[in-house]
Amino acid sequence: MTMKHKKNKHIMYICAARNFLARDPGRKIFSVVEAWKQSGYIIDHQCGGDYTDLNNITDQQTRELQAHRRRENKAGWKLFVLDSLSEFKDIMHDFKMYVCLLRSKKIPDIIWERSSRLHQTGLRLAQKYNRPYVLEWKDHLISYRCSLFIYWARRVEHSKLTQARYIVVESNVLREYLVSQFSVDSDKIIVAHNAVDIEAFDHQQSQQKCRQKYNISQDKLVIGYIGSYAFYHQCDLMVELARNLLTQNIELIMVGTGKEYDQVRSLAEQYQVNNRNLFFLPRVPKEQVPELLVAFDIALLPGSTDIICPIKVQEYMAMGLATLAPDYACNREIINDGIDGLLFEPSNVNDLVSKIELLKENSLRQKLGTQARQHMADNFSWSKTWVQALDHITGNC
Repeated sequence: MTMKHKKNKHIMYICAARNFLARDPGRKIFSVVEAWKQSGYIIDHQCGGDYTDLNNITDQQTRELQAHRRRENKAGWKLFVLDSLSEFKDIMHDFKMYVCLLRSKKIPDIIWERSSRLHQTGLRLAQKYNRPYVLEWKDHLISYRCSLFIYWARRVEHSKLTQARYIVVESNVLREYLVSQFSVDSDKIIVAHNAVDIEAFDHQQSQQKCRQKYNISQDKLVIGYIGSYAFYHQCDLMVELARNLLTQNIELIMVGTGKEYDQVRSLAEQYQVNNRNLFFLPRVPKEQVPELLVAFDIALLPGSTDIICPIKVQEYMAMGLATLAPDYACNREIINDGIDGLLFEPSNVNDLVSKIELLKENSLRQKLGTQARQHMADNFSWSKTWVQALDHITGNC
């Protein structure tokens, strides 16, 4: 599709979850929206947090942590009540968002909705205005077994899957899951992998200066992780790794925040590795991520889900770093093991240590890093993933 034709296409992109803000949507969503705009599309980005009293990203993280702590160690009727109240808030929020957008009288050419539990504003608007509906599907959203609105939640998800003209997923693993578990027509599923702005990860500052800025050792092999302390990232494995490497000339850096932070830090204290060979740094703005990555010799993803390779892996590789990640099928869609990165057996600290032994050799790190950056440049730009997906959709709607 030419730029001229794209300029006539108005896309409403709805990220309905209550914790999303249009002015600070996170690296992934920001990158997607910017790539679409630069490609010539008119994007009306609607975020659920803008229809609440949420003010900024700090508020978002605080509320997510509070919600996590409310659920901790809950079971039985207490968990039933918490889940039901959360569902009710979603239903009311979805209704408010739908009414507001209906009153705005914005009628786009295509409505693209990012999946969010009990939210169907995008689908209802598409039906109201007779417009193609695209569902960006992340995962099965109803993981719990019992709540007041669980059957309604399942019905909403089924309706979105069946009514969508196209469904966009971030891995072939998810595509196969939708086909096998939900009998979705494979022809309407588009795989758009996470991607990276390769130019943003071409940082020219020296490693020495970057390490000096963040107080990182100049004479040690540095292994780093930048990301959230979500349970699926298994940040406790970094602590186990630090204990195994305590006598070696290696320093581990963890950058970020999240629900499991206190637990991971407590484990580091227990193993007596905190501030010895394992160091915790606070979350940095997305603009500082490339600079901080320069300080690393090896980038590590300690854990991930088995359905989507997280965007941080593409960023590690775009920086030209030797990258380690768990050996899941979704990660193999991005990393060619032994060619542009190394995969280790999930949760196996001994296998991880053996891979690090290999990467002590600087020539191997350089080889993997060079191949990784080229692989990202050739295959994982936003224009070759998410823009291409939208081009396909607009060309067939």
